Amino acid sequence: MKIVSPDDARGLILSGKAPSRMHVGGWLSLEGCASLKTLPEGLHVGGWLDLFGCTSLKTLPEGLHVERSLDLRGCTSLKSLPEGLHVEGNLNLYGCTSLKSLPEGLHVGGDLHLNGCASLKSLPYSIHVEETLYCNPELIEKIPYEDLPLYMGLKWYYQEVFNRRLEEAL
Repeated sequence: MKIVSPDDARGLILSGKAPSRMHVGGWLSLEGCASLKTLPEGLHVGGWLDLFGCTSLKTLPEGLHVERSLDLRGCTSLKSLPEGLHVEGNLNLYGCTSLKSLPEGLHVGGDLHLNGCASLKSLPYSIHVEETLYCNPELIEKIPYEDLPLYMGLKWYYQEVFNRRLEEAL
């Protein structure tokens, strides 16, 4: 398996010539690439993946693996994430206003940031966040009472809102 440098990977991706299952060694920054629409299937990034402000990006590829953090802040066209997405660090989705749902099997090894995801109506039952889940309190309020126990293992930034909802449910 050949590991591509971040600079070479950036050039291949922006030219549309990136091969599937490309492995990138280190931090890959595509920040502000407003015309970026796709990433190669099976992309593996050995560090951080910065897609902040990629406003034309609608989906992420199947098999995406990020060994550090994934920054998708301001990806306003992003509608979905691939099933079973695994991010070993933080996943920042702040301001992803078109994101309607999160995939089953989502695993985040750090914090998950969902503030400003106005279209997000629910969370998957099989979500795993090792650190803190940051979201607008309104998202917690939308969780049906009967589903609240499924999320007791999460650490919420607005823990008091979650605890109040849980008490109301019991």
